[in-house]
Amino acid sequence: MGDFFPQDKRKHQRVPFTDSVQFQLKKTSRCGGTLALDISEGGIRIHFFEFFPLNTELTMQIPLPPYKVVDCPGRVAWIQKSRYADHYLGGIEFFESEDAVLGRKEIRQFVESYMKGVLKKYG
Repeated sequence: MGDFFPQDKRKHQRVPFTDSVQFQLKKTSRCGGTLALDISEGGIRIHFFEFFPLNTELTMQIPLPPYKVVDCPGRVAWIQKSRYADHYLGGIEFFESEDAVLGRKEIRQFVESYMKGVLKKYG
């Protein structure tokens, strides 16, 4: 499985997740939508169509199969301009607060289910 998911030093297993997600900024209550790239219990990597400063707090609304939408409060942990397009890539680190526990649990279950499917398929 080493080639399928390269080893890294992350605390949580990260899996591909290419779905549309919504976010709401904490300070301004401004909402928006974007596309995700991957997800873990600890965070999500997404496209941004505008720049957001580091530590911007927001709540992500993430659709998980089959028909759940989970809310995960977090912050912009990193952001960088894409080399090939007019957008940014960013990492959202989910908070470990009490209001994030349920969302993180749902994401952990999604990741575990995904990994079971990968192991079943690729052994």
